[in-house]
Amino acid sequence: MLNTGCGKKPSSEPTSGKGEALYWVKAPEKTTVVLDRTGKRSELSLPPEYSLYDSDIIENTGKKPAIVHEIKKGHKFTLAPSARVKLNDQMLTLYQGGTRFEFKKVHGEFKVVLPNSVSLGIRGTDFVVVLNPDGQSVVKMLEGEIIITQEGKGTPLKTPESALIGPASAPVKIFTDPDKLPAGLLPESVSDFLGLGSDSKTMEGTRQSHY
Repeated sequence: MLNTGCGKKPSSEPTSGKGEALYWVKAPEKTTVVLDRTGKRSELSLPPEYSLYDSDIIENTGKKPAIVHEIKKGHKFTLAPSARVKLNDQMLTLYQGGTRFEFKKVHGEFKVVLPNSVSLGIRGTDFVVVLNPDGQSVVKMLEGEIIITQEGKGTPLKTPESALIGPASAPVKIFTDPDKLPAGLLPESVSDFLGLGSDSKTMEGTRQSHY
């Protein structure tokens, strides 16, 4: 079970990051995030943008999307409200909520970690992950292909497929038709924040890159 927070009241000023900044967090509209750095929680108002470092944990506590940019390669991660992630070099761990991942070519060296020891191998792609309160994870492909690894088994997922990931003992369920995904697993309240809109099929057909 992944840790989802320490429960401490955030302060106003973050501690200094160590080493080289790996990411920036920013937002197109005013919102707030909580930064957990070396056990100290700080509330940050966006904009302006802030630099993020290895092992920083960010939770979007505002009502608008927050965007994390990877500095070297330019990967972009859009956090819906309530999303919480841990940032490492070439790895991101999603603890809760919904996130849209827009990757440039990475040749498999970047990994996204989900609950139940599930990892996603990235190959330059665009997809959405939503962790639902019931413990199930939904992965919806918008462009490209990823490899879902669970219990040592790799399952490819490509556009326009979606995947439902449950407990470690349950096999990954693939939906080849986006319309067959059970209602409520990818709620519109999250989809809207991640750029899908209420009609995700229409949005996917007209989507333009935000790089």
